[in-house]
Amino acid sequence: MQSERICCGSGWATASSFLYCMRFGLQNAPNMIKLGFSRNPRSRMHHQLMCSPEIGGTILRTITISTGRKALSLEKQIHGDLKRAHPGAVIPPEQYREHLRVKSEIYSAGLEPAILAMLDTLDTGTDASA
Repeated sequence: MQSERICCGSGWATASSFLYCMRFGLQNAPNMIKLGFSRNPRSRMHHQLMCSPEIGGTILRTITISTGRKALSLEKQIHGDLKRAHPGAVIPPEQYREHLRVKSEIYSAGLEPAILAMLDTLDTGTDASA
């Protein structure tokens, strides 16, 4: 209950979901950006990603996607586009593994405007890419 991850009814693949962009501030390290999808981005950030409450985490943007399956597909497409266009912006896991419970898909803060612009493009004000 505390993690807000209780689910009733439809599974992740058919339930609506969100694409999100988060910023993390780690001590003695530059800010980092995470792009992902989740049914509950707030819970994902606080209960799954951050290893300690001292880490500064902020949800910068979310957009609603009609299904989890579609959100996963869009997320993978965006990650592929980012990695091809900005290979130097991918942060190696050894720089954040003690602070974040994730193994990949963390980018330098310089990509924040590009990621937010990609999410803006997908956001139609209704279920994105339904």
